[in-house]
Amino acid sequence: MSTIADENAASSRTSAALADLHLHSHFSDGTWSPTALVEHAVSKGMRYIALSDHDTVEGLAEAEACLAQFNRQKPGSLGNSPEAFSNSPDLSKSPASISNSPEAFSNSPDLCKSPASISNSQDSLNNSPEALGKSPVSILASGSLSAASGRVLPKLIPAVEVNTVYIDKQGRRQDVHILGYFPDLHSSALHELLERQKAARFRQLEETIALINASLRNSGCGLAPHRAVGLQDVLAVSGPAAPGKAHLTEALVRLGLAKDLMDAYERFTSSKSPCYVYRQSVSPFEALEALQKAGALTSIAHPGQGAYMKELLPELVAAGLSGIEAYHRVHDEPLVHYYENYADAQGLLVTGGSDCHGPYLDKENGTFYPSTMGAIKLPEERLKRFLASSPIGYCETLSI
Repeated sequence: MSTIADENAASSRTSAALADLHLHSHFSDGTWSPTALVEHAVSKGMRYIALSDHDTVEGLAEAEACLAQFNRQKPGSLGNSPEAFSNSPDLSKSPASISNSPEAFSNSPDLCKSPASISNSQDSLNNSPEALGKSPVSILASGSLSAASGRVLPKLIPAVEVNTVYIDKQGRRQDVHILGYFPDLHSSALHELLERQKAARFRQLEETIALINASLRNSGCGLAPHRAVGLQDVLAVSGPAAPGKAHLTEALVRLGLAKDLMDAYERFTSSKSPCYVYRQSVSPFEALEALQKAGALTSIAHPGQGAYMKELLPELVAAGLSGIEAYHRVHDEPLVHYYENYADAQGLLVTGGSDCHGPYLDKENGTFYPSTMGAIKLPEERLKRFLASSPIGYCETLSI
């Protein structure tokens, strides 16, 4: 079945790749620094880019500073100075405090393979072991860029992707991601939301580590009794990124506690492992409320076609959801049309983006997967409406 990424190239309704409203840096689960991401956007001639890292806004200051350098002007064009990040007591710059979903690596598909190879269901975003072979710590992602003279520089849209958990009517846990665009970066509601996410992630990581070490002690498995994994081992792998399950998985391999990434994943970090710990994340309604208090436009990310979405979407719309990310690589053309029609009927915005996490090098087979930035082309009329809906202070400068 073809996906929207395949159909977009031939669709007369799509514009050129003017904007990408869903991008990630290494401050969450991407392979690029914000600087390298911006440089690539400049090299591609993008007009608008939204840095929407999972559960953190830490990378925005660096991205803005990079653009300001291209523009030869001082940072501050976002209307929120870099001090909004660096001076905030709630958002520490240390690797151990950067907020991110703990499942951001292992629960996402191979982000830079052909979209046609990815299932178009919401389940394709969950529990995919393939991504474990493309951990950012294994990536060679340079930020090289030719001179930008004569290019139209992109405008940076501040954003965040909040990973939430929805309990459906059958009592099952469903991962739901809420995108927030143009949030007030000084908002106490936003900071409190991200602090809750950070705390939940570390609780999950610490509890998982305890279960893994207990399992290793009990199994014997030919290992010396003192061999164990600690939080410091995970932080050594994660570097500037928020530590998550993929970092834990690679730490286990580095310590010799698993023979390879797949072995570590299956035995210790898979949702089917006895060592798996559910993350106590916020609900999509809590995320929506906090983002609204921060003045953000909100959009549900890659809703897919899970049955639970039919019960959840009306509730989110009633709670004030601004839009739906209809254009995404896991949505085929009929599903895109379905969500466009649903959004139009409810008076919602339609958003879209590549969900690019940067280039990946699969160290197991040596295959390099390039960036997919700009691969999903949001129709120009949809982009114009999104830009026109931006808060005062942004809408005056955002136009095609």
